[in-house]
Amino acid sequence: FADQRRQIFDEVVASGTQREWEEMVEDSNGHITYWLRHLYPVYDELGNLKIMISYGMDITSRKKTEELVSISEKKFRDVFNFSQAIICTHDLDGKIISVNPAVCNLLGYTEEELIGTYLFDLLPEKGKDMFEENYLEAIRHEDKVKGIFCILTKNGDPVYLLYQNFKMVEPGVEPYVIGFSQDITDRRNAEEALKKSEEKYRGIIENMNIGLLEIDHKDEILYANQSYCRISGFDITELIGRNAKDVFVPQYYQLLHDAHTHAEEVIPEAREIAVRNKKGESKWWLLTVAPFLDNRNSNPPGAIAICMDITPQKAMEIQLREAKAHAEHSAHTKEMFLANMSHEIRTPMNAILNMGKQLEKTIMDVTQQSYLEAINHSASHLLVIINDILDFSKIEAGKLVLQHIAFDLEVTMRQAVDVMRIKAEEKNIWLTIKMNAACKQIVIGDP
Repeated sequence: FADQRRQIFDEVVASGTQREWEEMVEDSNGHITYWLRHLYPVYDELGNLKIMISYGMDITSRKKTEELVSISEKKFRDVFNFSQAIICTHDLDGKIISVNPAVCNLLGYTEEELIGTYLFDLLPEKGKDMFEENYLEAIRHEDKVKGIFCILTKNGDPVYLLYQNFKMVEPGVEPYVIGFSQDITDRRNAEEALKKSEEKYRGIIENMNIGLLEIDHKDEILYANQSYCRISGFDITELIGRNAKDVFVPQYYQLLHDAHTHAEEVIPEAREIAVRNKKGESKWWLLTVAPFLDNRNSNPPGAIAICMDITPQKAMEIQLREAKAHAEHSAHTKEMFLANMSHEIRTPMNAILNMGKQLEKTIMDVTQQSYLEAINHSASHLLVIINDILDFSKIEAGKLVLQHIAFDLEVTMRQAVDVMRIKAEEKNIWLTIKMNAACKQIVIGDP
């Protein structure tokens, strides 16, 4: 250090003032020490430089301490500047002292715009009412406070912060507050959306008259909605906390109990059960029971039941069954009537046909023979109609069998016309049949 010291010596002589400086000394082993050097000029009565006094102090320990403090300060400064957490300091009146870059990035302000402003000015109108009492007074008296802030960005958008702030008291400085916050805006919006969705579907379920009931692993009732109370006839205060076994019929209670004691075997399915309401009235419910799983563990602590009163539908079902039985009885009675009537008519018709055949053996003129043929044809067709009546009964019974035989189409058609010809002549109607030459004479079917 000879050159450095000589330069300092010359400066002290020239200026007549003392000097103080630091030196770092490294020995042959590489060991470093730090020294604080002092140089004082001493003058005689005439103002001439008499002597120079110099001394040094080993400040190695102090320098190492300062280095550690510097490193620590840099570390915390880096944490402050590069942390994703939102860090802010303010005085006890809410005036902002410092903010880290995360605050500026979130709110859209520059650091200069925020420092010196008040937290109060960043709050929405509805959040300002209780700010002094709920936050500033709390931190002044309790030294710490936590909660949720709603702060407006530079664009006026609301941001929700989950904060935990502490009052700091240090020697030589005014007390201040350091705050650590986390942006929970997305989570808050998701919770609000979930809440609205729950309210929406709760309203739908209420309007659909669907009852909901929850029990815990001890079979105690935890929750029942208004629809369930309306269906069962119980008031909510009569259900909550009571054991399901003391309230419901054994079959219903057993379903609830099995839902959580044998959860792995339970297959949720809708079933109809007969129950009694609070008044003892018999009702039919459509019931679905399932294990109620707790998100904190995989054990089912209870069961949930969804039920709907189907008593009117069951009454209608019974009426429909009775109506069906009555209709089936009426159809059977009609079938028996038709069969009996067809037999009653067939007997005299057979007699007419037999007498006609006997009459054909007698001597008659042309007109009489014509009338007899018409009588025989009509009687034969009446017999066919009687058989058709029986066929209708077979149709209703699902037993009709159609023939599949060859027959002369023209002959069958003319026989059908002959049955109606006499009636047509009485009304002066000319009734005849004309067959297209292209038609096949012999066809397959049921004449």
